Amino acid sequence: MSITDASKIKIFYQISEDSYHARSFEDAFIKVNLTKLIDQKDNLRGLQNKSELTNTTGIYDLTEKILKKKSDFAFSLLYLALSKNIDWQMPLYIKKCFRMDPK
Repeated sequence: MSITDASKIKIFYQISEDSYHARSFEDAFIKVNLTKLIDQKDNLRGLQNKSELTNTTGIYDLTEKILKKKSDFAFSLLYLALSKNIDWQMPLYIKKCFRMDPK
């Protein structure tokens, strides 16, 4: 890889959003979509202890309690977006990656 090619590489990672700094995609996604997740909890896969969704003592702890299988969770998010037209909010670091938020 040349210097010119290397200068085109950018790295994106979780950032502070709404006074919370996520540690993973799931953390960030749950933080910005909690209300929609509660509404769709019966349609979501990859979760356990779904009743905990309304006990928001902290997103980090909530994610630890409810996330069972990351891949099933991600696929169910995609399925709901496509089949039920759920308009999920993207975490800020992903928006920045796609230059949807120029800040």
